[in-house]
Amino acid sequence: MPGAGTRTERRASDGCGPDCLLVDVCDPRRAHRCFLSGRMIVSGLAQIVLKTYALLTILLSPLAGLILEYRRRRGKEDPVRLMERLGRPATDRQKGLLVWVHAASLGEARAIMTVVETVVADHDDATVLFTSGTRSSAAYVNQAAPPRVLHQFVPLDFVPCVRRFLAHWRPDIAIIVESELWPVLLLATRRRSIPIILLNARLSGPSFRRWQSVRWLARSIMLTLTTVHAQNAAIGDQFLLLGLPPERLAITGSLKQSNPRLEYDRAAMRALEKTLGGRPVWLAASTHSGEEVIALEAHRLLCQRISDLLLVIVPRHPERAGEVMGAIQDAGFAAARRAEGILPQPDQSVYLADTFGELGLWYRLVDIAFIGGSLVPIGGHNPWEPGLLSAAILHGPHVENFAGIYRDLVEAGASMRVPDANGLAAAVETLTDTEARAAMTEAAHRVVTQPGAAVDAATDLIADLLQAARSR
Repeated sequence: MPGAGTRTERRASDGCGPDCLLVDVCDPRRAHRCFLSGRMIVSGLAQIVLKTYALLTILLSPLAGLILEYRRRRGKEDPVRLMERLGRPATDRQKGLLVWVHAASLGEARAIMTVVETVVADHDDATVLFTSGTRSSAAYVNQAAPPRVLHQFVPLDFVPCVRRFLAHWRPDIAIIVESELWPVLLLATRRRSIPIILLNARLSGPSFRRWQSVRWLARSIMLTLTTVHAQNAAIGDQFLLLGLPPERLAITGSLKQSNPRLEYDRAAMRALEKTLGGRPVWLAASTHSGEEVIALEAHRLLCQRISDLLLVIVPRHPERAGEVMGAIQDAGFAAARRAEGILPQPDQSVYLADTFGELGLWYRLVDIAFIGGSLVPIGGHNPWEPGLLSAAILHGPHVENFAGIYRDLVEAGASMRVPDANGLAAAVETLTDTEARAAMTEAAHRVVTQPGAAVDAATDLIADLLQAARSR
C-alpha cells in the first residue's frame, strides 16, 4: 500500500538524515543528491535536470524574501503571512492524522471544498491542512471551511522552504487539485512515502504541449503521483502520454459538478436592482486581455438596436482594471468602476466590476453571460457557475480546459459558441427574446446538475488511505 512504513522508517531512508533538505544543516553541495536519492524515479537527462533545478532552488533561496516582497508590492501576497511561503508555519500541527489539500487558487479551492467537508465529517481523527497560493483563495477557505481545517499559504518551490513545510506538518496524505505540479514539492513529498493524489486533474492545451516537449522529464513527475482522478477520458489520455502508469488513472468526472452555488451579498444585490430598475444588462465575465475590446465592439453594435443596454465587464484579474478602463474609454463609452464604490449611472453604458468574489452577484443579476478566456487562447473558464444561476451562456471557441462540459452544453442547446464581436452581438440580441433565453437556461441547468461521481470517488480513496495510515 502507498505510504507504508513508520514515519521513523521513512526518515531513516532519506540518505543524509531527517534534515536532508535543509540547506543550513545538510551540505548544499550534496543536498540535491539527497533530494533525489533512494528509490526515486529519475534517470538520465531527467535526473540531471531535476538535480540542477533542486540545486538552483537552494542557491537562490536567499533571494526568496526579495521575491515575496516584489509580489507583496503588487498585491499578490498577504503581508502578514509571508513566512508561510518560506515554509515557516503560523500554527502548530494538530495531533492525529493530517490530510494535506493543495488548491492553487480560488476556482480550485471551491472545487475541492465538498470533498474537504466530507473528509472532516467522516473522519473525527483527521485534520485537513488546506494550502493555496492566492489571497482570494485564502479568504474563501477561511470563510467557507468547516472546523478542523487549517489554512496555510503553500511554500515556494525551493528545497529549504519545502523541507521546512513537510518536516513541520508531516502529512499522511497529499491531495493536489487539477494541475499544480511543482517538482520540488512533488519529489520531496514522495520521498517521504506520502501518497499523492491528483484530483479533478486536467492540463490546458499549452501546458500539455510544454510537458510533451519534455516527455522524458514529465515521466519523472508523473511517477510521483499515486493516483490521478481525471475529469474525462481525453485528459486521462494526456497523462498516460506523459508517462503516468495506466493502473494509477481513474476517469471520475469533474468535482465542479458538485459545487454549491456561488455566494452573493444580498444587500448589494438589492442596491443594484434598485439602481438598474429593470434596465437590460449583459455580462462579460472572467475576461482576459483582448476580450474586452471584442465585448466592447459587440456592445457598440448592440446599442444601435437595444436602447439603454448596459454591459458589465468582470475581468478575470481585477488588477488589470486600469488597462480595461483604458479600452472602455478608447471605445468611446462612459463607465464607472465598482472598486471605487460607484453604482452604474443612467448616462453610462458600461460598468467595470473590478472586484473579487462577486460573480455570484452578477450571474444572478443578468440574463446573458459571456464567459471569457474563450475568445483568446486561454482555454475557457467554468460554465457550471452561470448554468446553476440561470444565466444564458455564451463562449468563444477556446474552451479546451473544460472541453467535455462545453461539448455537452452545445449539444444540448444550452450554450452558444461565438467567433467574434459580430457573432457575440448577434447571440446577445437573439437571447433578448424571453422564450429563447428560457429554453437555453433550462437546458443548461439540466446539464450542469447531472450527478457526478467525482466526489464519491475521491472520498472513498481518501478513506482507504486514511485507514492504511491508521494501521501504520
